[in-house]
Amino acid sequence: MEEKEVGLKYYWDVLSKRKLTFWSIFIFCILFALFSSFFSKPVYHVETAFEIGSVPSGGIEGPNDVTKLCKSDFMKNEIRKTLLLPQDQKIEIKGTSNGATVFLYIDSADPLMSVKILNTCAEKIVNRHNLIFDEKMMPLNNKAEILQDKIRIIASQKDQAYNLFYTDLQERLLEIKKEIAGFERTKVLLPAVVPAKPYKPVLYINLIVGVLVGFLFGFFIVYFREYLSSGSKK
Repeated sequence: MEEKEVGLKYYWDVLSKRKLTFWSIFIFCILFALFSSFFSKPVYHVETAFEIGSVPSGGIEGPNDVTKLCKSDFMKNEIRKTLLLPQDQKIEIKGTSNGATVFLYIDSADPLMSVKILNTCAEKIVNRHNLIFDEKMMPLNNKAEILQDKIRIIASQKDQAYNLFYTDLQERLLEIKKEIAGFERTKVLLPAVVPAKPYKPVLYINLIVGVLVGFLFGFFIVYFREYLSSGSKK
Protein backbone atom coordinates (compact mmCIF):
# COMPACT_ATOMS: atom_id res chain seq x y z
CA MET A 1 0.00 0.00 0.00
CA GLU A 2 1.34 3.36 -1.01
CA GLU A 3 2.27 5.54 1.95
CA LYS A 4 -0.12 8.43 2.46
CA GLU A 5 1.42 11.86 2.11
CA VAL A 6 0.70 14.03 5.14
CA GLY A 7 0.16 17.68 4.28
CA LEU A 8 -1.37 20.77 5.80
CA LYS A 9 -4.84 19.66 4.73
CA TYR A 10 -4.48 16.47 6.77
CA TYR A 11 -3.51 18.38 9.88
CA TRP A 12 -6.36 20.82 9.36
CA ASP A 13 -8.85 18.01 8.93
CA VAL A 14 -7.68 16.30 12.11
CA LEU A 15 -7.84 19.55 14.02
CA SER A 16 -11.33 20.29 12.71
CA LYS A 17 -12.52 16.83 13.64
CA ARG A 18 -11.20 17.08 17.18
CA LYS A 19 -11.61 20.81 17.69
CA LEU A 20 -13.58 20.31 20.90
CA THR A 21 -10.63 18.50 22.47
CA PHE A 22 -8.16 21.11 21.27
CA TRP A 23 -10.17 24.12 22.46
CA SER A 24 -10.94 22.47 25.79
CA ILE A 25 -7.24 21.98 26.51
CA PHE A 26 -6.36 25.44 25.16
CA ILE A 27 -8.97 27.22 27.31
CA PHE A 28 -8.07 25.14 30.36
CA CYS A 29 -4.42 26.21 30.12
CA ILE A 30 -5.36 29.89 29.81
CA LEU A 31 -7.77 29.66 32.75
CA PHE A 32 -5.09 27.94 34.79
CA ALA A 33 -2.64 30.75 33.96
CA LEU A 34 -5.21 33.36 35.02
CA PHE A 35 -6.00 31.46 38.20
CA SER A 36 -2.33 31.18 39.16
CA SER A 37 -1.84 34.90 38.47
CA PHE A 38 -4.71 36.10 40.63
CA PHE A 39 -4.53 33.59 43.46
CA SER A 40 -0.79 32.98 43.82
CA LYS A 41 0.87 34.73 46.72
CA PRO A 42 2.75 37.81 45.44
CA VAL A 43 6.53 37.72 45.70
CA TYR A 44 8.50 40.93 46.25
CA HIS A 45 12.09 41.50 45.20
CA VAL A 46 13.92 43.58 47.83
CA GLU A 47 17.56 44.50 47.37
CA THR A 48 20.36 46.54 48.87
CA ALA A 49 23.87 47.40 47.74
CA PHE A 50 26.97 48.66 49.49
CA GLU A 51 30.50 49.47 48.42
CA ILE A 52 33.36 47.94 50.36
CA GLY A 53 35.79 50.51 51.68
CA SER A 54 39.49 50.52 50.96
CA VAL A 55 42.88 51.00 52.59
CA PRO A 56 46.17 51.65 50.75
CA SER A 57 46.91 47.93 50.69
CA GLY A 58 43.55 47.11 49.03
CA GLY A 59 39.95 46.50 50.03
CA ILE A 60 39.00 46.29 53.70
CA GLU A 61 37.63 42.84 52.94
CA GLY A 62 37.21 40.80 49.78
CA PRO A 63 33.79 41.13 48.06
CA ASN A 64 33.38 37.37 47.76
CA ASP A 65 34.17 36.92 51.44
CA VAL A 66 31.64 39.61 52.36
CA THR A 67 28.97 37.98 50.19
CA LYS A 68 29.60 34.59 51.81
CA LEU A 69 29.47 36.19 55.27
CA CYS A 70 26.11 37.82 54.51
CA LYS A 71 24.66 34.44 53.47
CA SER A 72 26.22 32.53 56.37
CA ASP A 73 24.36 31.02 59.33
CA PHE A 74 26.43 33.24 61.61
CA MET A 75 25.06 36.42 60.01
CA LYS A 76 21.52 35.03 59.97
CA ASN A 77 21.72 34.34 63.71
CA GLU A 78 23.07 37.84 64.35
CA ILE A 79 20.17 39.31 62.38
CA ARG A 80 17.66 37.22 64.35
CA LYS A 81 19.14 38.49 67.62
CA THR A 82 19.06 42.12 66.50
CA LEU A 83 15.49 41.97 65.18
CA LEU A 84 14.31 39.71 68.02
CA LEU A 85 13.21 37.03 65.59
CA PRO A 86 12.62 33.40 66.56
CA GLN A 87 15.50 31.05 65.90
CA ASP A 88 13.44 29.11 63.36
CA GLN A 89 12.71 32.28 61.36
CA LYS A 90 13.67 31.50 57.77
CA ILE A 91 16.15 33.97 56.27
CA GLU A 92 17.20 33.47 52.66
CA ILE A 93 19.70 36.14 51.61
CA LYS A 94 21.09 35.91 48.10
CA GLY A 95 23.97 37.97 46.87
CA THR A 96 26.53 38.72 44.26
CA SER A 97 29.39 41.15 43.81
CA ASN A 98 30.70 43.39 41.06
CA GLY A 99 34.10 44.84 41.82
CA ALA A 100 33.95 46.40 45.29
CA THR A 101 30.13 46.58 45.23
CA VAL A 102 28.09 43.85 46.92
CA PHE A 103 24.44 43.32 46.00
CA LEU A 104 22.12 41.50 48.39
CA TYR A 105 18.51 40.60 47.74
CA ILE A 106 15.59 38.62 49.11
CA ASP A 107 12.56 37.30 47.23
CA SER A 108 9.75 37.04 49.74
CA ALA A 109 6.04 37.49 50.32
CA ASP A 110 6.84 39.77 53.28
CA PRO A 111 8.64 42.82 51.84
CA LEU A 112 8.72 44.74 55.13
CA MET A 113 10.59 41.96 56.90
CA SER A 114 12.94 41.62 53.94
CA VAL A 115 13.76 45.33 54.19
CA LYS A 116 14.56 45.00 57.90
CA ILE A 117 16.74 41.94 57.33
CA LEU A 118 18.76 43.44 54.47
CA ASN A 119 19.27 46.82 56.13
CA THR A 120 20.34 45.10 59.36
CA CYS A 121 22.78 42.92 57.41
CA ALA A 122 24.24 45.95 55.60
CA GLU A 123 24.53 47.86 58.88
CA LYS A 124 26.44 45.01 60.50
CA ILE A 125 28.87 44.84 57.59
CA VAL A 126 29.43 48.62 57.74
CA ASN A 127 30.03 48.48 61.51
CA ARG A 128 32.40 45.54 61.09
CA HIS A 129 34.40 47.40 58.44
CA ASN A 130 34.42 50.62 60.47
CA LEU A 131 36.25 48.78 63.25
CA ILE A 132 38.86 47.53 60.80
CA PHE A 133 39.05 50.99 59.20
CA ASP A 134 39.57 52.79 62.52
CA GLU A 135 42.16 50.25 63.65
CA LYS A 136 44.26 50.79 60.52
CA MET A 137 43.69 54.55 60.49
CA MET A 138 44.57 55.25 64.13
CA PRO A 139 48.40 54.98 63.83
CA LEU A 140 48.40 57.37 60.87
CA ASN A 141 46.15 59.88 62.65
CA ASN A 142 48.43 59.74 65.69
CA LYS A 143 51.51 60.37 63.55
CA ALA A 144 49.77 63.26 61.79
CA GLU A 145 48.77 64.88 65.11
CA ILE A 146 52.31 64.58 66.48
CA LEU A 147 53.77 66.15 63.34
CA GLN A 148 51.20 68.95 63.40
CA ASP A 149 52.07 69.73 67.05
CA LYS A 150 55.78 69.88 66.19
CA ILE A 151 55.09 72.11 63.19
CA ARG A 152 53.06 74.53 65.33
CA ILE A 153 55.83 74.73 67.92
CA ILE A 154 58.52 75.42 65.32
CA ALA A 155 56.33 77.93 63.47
CA SER A 156 55.73 79.86 66.71
CA GLN A 157 59.47 80.19 67.41
CA LYS A 158 60.21 81.77 64.00
CA ASP A 159 63.83 80.73 64.27
CA GLN A 160 65.75 80.52 61.00
CA ALA A 161 67.77 77.62 62.39
CA TYR A 162 64.66 75.48 62.38
CA ASN A 163 63.61 76.16 58.77
CA LEU A 164 65.17 72.96 57.45
CA PHE A 165 63.57 70.88 60.19
CA TYR A 166 60.24 72.62 59.57
CA THR A 167 60.33 71.75 55.84
CA ASP A 168 61.13 68.13 56.61
CA LEU A 169 58.15 67.91 58.99
CA GLN A 170 55.85 69.42 56.38
CA GLU A 171 56.96 66.87 53.80
CA ARG A 172 56.44 63.99 56.22
CA LEU A 173 52.99 65.31 57.12
CA LEU A 174 52.10 65.59 53.43
CA GLU A 175 53.10 61.96 52.86
CA ILE A 176 50.91 60.81 55.76
CA LYS A 177 47.96 62.84 54.44
CA LYS A 178 48.38 61.23 51.04
CA GLU A 179 48.32 57.82 52.69
CA ILE A 180 45.22 58.77 54.69
CA ALA A 181 43.54 59.89 51.45
CA GLY A 182 43.80 56.28 50.26
CA PHE A 183 41.40 55.20 53.00
CA GLU A 184 37.68 54.98 52.27
CA ARG A 185 34.90 53.71 54.51
CA THR A 186 32.37 51.09 53.50
CA LYS A 187 29.11 52.81 52.55
CA VAL A 188 25.59 51.80 51.65
CA LEU A 189 24.79 52.75 48.06
CA LEU A 190 21.22 51.48 47.90
CA PRO A 191 19.27 51.03 51.16
CA ALA A 192 16.57 48.37 51.02
CA VAL A 193 13.05 49.77 50.59
CA VAL A 194 9.63 48.19 50.16
CA PRO A 195 8.98 47.87 46.39
CA ALA A 196 5.87 49.47 44.93
CA LYS A 197 4.65 46.19 43.44
CA PRO A 198 5.55 42.50 43.41
CA TYR A 199 7.79 41.20 40.68
CA LYS A 200 5.78 38.02 40.29
CA PRO A 201 3.36 36.64 39.35
CA VAL A 202 3.23 38.71 36.14
CA LEU A 203 -0.14 38.38 34.41
CA TYR A 204 0.98 38.86 30.80
CA ILE A 205 3.88 36.42 31.14
CA ASN A 206 1.60 33.77 32.64
CA LEU A 207 -0.91 34.35 29.84
CA ILE A 208 1.78 33.96 27.16
CA VAL A 209 2.97 30.73 28.80
CA GLY A 210 -0.65 29.54 29.08
CA VAL A 211 -1.31 30.22 25.38
CA LEU A 212 1.89 28.48 24.25
CA VAL A 213 1.39 25.47 26.51
CA GLY A 214 -2.29 25.22 25.58
CA PHE A 215 -1.51 25.44 21.89
CA LEU A 216 1.29 22.85 21.92
CA PHE A 217 -0.32 20.47 24.39
CA GLY A 218 -3.65 20.73 22.57
CA PHE A 219 -2.03 19.80 19.27
CA PHE A 220 -0.15 16.94 20.89
CA ILE A 221 -3.27 15.42 22.47
CA VAL A 222 -5.34 15.86 19.31
CA TYR A 223 -2.84 14.15 17.02
CA PHE A 224 -1.95 11.53 19.59
CA ARG A 225 -5.61 10.54 19.85
CA GLU A 226 -5.85 10.53 16.07
CA TYR A 227 -2.78 8.27 15.90
CA LEU A 228 -4.30 5.85 18.39
CA SER A 229 -7.63 5.91 16.55
CA SER A 230 -5.98 5.20 13.20
CA GLY A 231 -3.94 2.38 14.69
CA SER A 232 -6.99 0.67 16.21
CA LYS A 233 -8.84 0.80 12.88
CA LYS A 234 -5.98 -0.96 11.13
